[in-house]
Amino acid sequence: MFPPPFSLPAKLINGGVAGLIGVTCVFPIDLAKTRLQNQREGQAIYRSLELEKRILHLYEPLGTYGGEKLNKTLQKV
Repeated sequence: MFPPPFSLPAKLINGGVAGLIGVTCVFPIDLAKTRLQNQREGQAIYRSLELEKRILHLYEPLGTYGGEKLNKTLQKV
């Protein structure tokens, strides 16, 4: 009735791939969130959609992953 359970290596590989996809999707959004949170009151440089356009213009699409290596390193420690 039930499918056979996955082996441990298959579970580890599936979990790793899922984590990699999750971080890849969330990292640019987290960059924008951090920029918005770090604004000082009265110095509203960024607004939500304007910020995304500005980040993509300054860093290009792959540039939004600039700090991802440091983030992954800190997660391993």
